[in-house]
Amino acid sequence: MEILAIHFLSNLPRSTHGYKNILVIVDIFSKYVKLIPTKYCDSETTLQGIHEFITEHGQPNIVLSDNATYFNSQKYKQYFKDRDIKTYYTSIRHPQMNLSERIIKEIIKYMRILLQDNHQLWARNLPKVEYILNNTPSTIHERSPIEIMRLENPHRPWNAAELSNYHALRKSTSTLERSRIKQLPRDIER
Repeated sequence: MEILAIHFLSNLPRSTHGYKNILVIVDIFSKYVKLIPTKYCDSETTLQGIHEFITEHGQPNIVLSDNATYFNSQKYKQYFKDRDIKTYYTSIRHPQMNLSERIIKEIIKYMRILLQDNHQLWARNLPKVEYILNNTPSTIHERSPIEIMRLENPHRPWNAAELSNYHALRKSTSTLERSRIKQLPRDIER
């Protein structure tokens, strides 16, 4: 893992658990996304989320963020300096250079689809959005972010290789159903 992009999607409606923000962490190469619901947008919350991500997926060489105060605090900078991780900041005039900014548009799109009018349930639906983002294959290399990040194919019932098993199972089930249907009038007569 080379570069992580981080950003907050903030000022959301208060969720049922009191969350108001999402810490968005994106691996630039694989486009793997980690979405962490948070109550605050601050350095401490950011570092907890980054530490959780690094513990699970490994240490990046670079972390890219915008110029928000919580990404510029002394504690934030020291955390990365102690781990020999470089920090870079996007230009104030061009925040779209940070991939997480583009991912946020996707998050909002999927949240609108999933939530409709029930906005307080956004935190409950966050794992679904993360799943969608991480399991959608890229049009460029035809691999999903999770496949690239973990170097494995996740189990998906719609995979072509599994469809033959599905059809075989469906055929045997249909045969069994037909035999039961034929047996039904005899069972009723008894």
